[in-house]
Amino acid sequence: ITFFVLSSQATMSAASISSASSTATSSGSTSSTTATLASDPVLQPIWDWVLSHGQPFVSWWLFPSVVGLVAFFVTCFYFTYLDLTKNEKTKTPPRVFPTVKEILVAAIPQTIIYIGGNTFAFFSAPYYLDLPQEAPSVFRFCWEIVVCFLAGDFLIYWEHRIMHIIPFLRNHIHSVHHAYTRPFSWGGGWVHPLEDLVVIGTQVVTPVFIIDAHPLSFWVFIY
Repeated sequence: ITFFVLSSQATMSAASISSASSTATSSGSTSSTTATLASDPVLQPIWDWVLSHGQPFVSWWLFPSVVGLVAFFVTCFYFTYLDLTKNEKTKTPPRVFPTVKEILVAAIPQTIIYIGGNTFAFFSAPYYLDLPQEAPSVFRFCWEIVVCFLAGDFLIYWEHRIMHIIPFLRNHIHSVHHAYTRPFSWGGGWVHPLEDLVVIGTQVVTPVFIIDAHPLSFWVFIY
């Protein structure tokens, strides 16, 4: 949660106030034209729609966690369906499928914790951030997402390696993740709470603390 507090810390400067004179009017017109040209023609309409239809929820300080939660559930439910229908294309030999009990034991606690935690936070901590009015350029949007993916994969790779290299971490922390021997979607999210925080940190540190990514880039990356 601490990492998400700073997830969307982008602010916009206030618009200048023009006088009533014709010179000021002309200046204001020029300023408006410049702002229009500066806005990205592709992403600005999308961002405007998000701001006009998503407020105040998208400004909630933990909104990125909701985005990540939706992505997690969509992925898990999709692959759960494939597992229950015994879709062998999703498995590598030996094609072993989880039992219904294994799925429920892993899915129910995670669902309760994640949805319950976000719901509690939404009502108990109604803090909202100032989002930028201007969308990122397509170049910046793509660049930020690529950097986030590369850095995120690099960091989570070494997080996983370190969890296996250090005996204490492997036996007391990472062992929770290996409680399931049959790979399935909900089993991937079954981790020790401390490791869960570290994993979240590996994906959030780059967009939030290193490159100060635009909220739209950050949300798409998280999803």
